[in-house]
Amino acid sequence: MWMMSSGVLPLSARFILDDRDATVVALPTTSSTPSTDLLTRARALADAGRLPEAAQACEEALRTQSASAEGYYLLALVQDALGETEQAAKSYRKVLFLEPGHAEAAAHLSLLAGRQGDVAEAKRLQVRSRRIERRRQS
Repeated sequence: MWMMSSGVLPLSARFILDDRDATVVALPTTSSTPSTDLLTRARALADAGRLPEAAQACEEALRTQSASAEGYYLLALVQDALGETEQAAKSYRKVLFLEPGHAEAAAHLSLLAGRQGDVAEAKRLQVRSRRIERRRQS
């Protein structure tokens, strides 16, 4: 796995950053629906550090399709990176509603709850995340 010059791992391995002209180059994908294209674009924008634009692309993708755990998760990560804690928590909760077995969303939400001082909620979500991970490994 490669790292961007900023030292941050990309959200998606489907994109590479072309340092010569600082553009994101999309590699071929298997599906090409408008909402998938928007999420693909959002990942590329996030990988390039263009977080506000990535959030807009996620929101547009979520408006043009039915609820998507993948879309809300990407949006939550971007909101979290932007310091929009309350919005990120809402988006992580939507991920868990749509996909109760999403260990990463539970782990991120646990960290947010801990930062906000809700120790009981943080512990509950941490236990949930670990339980999901154990099931995956079985």
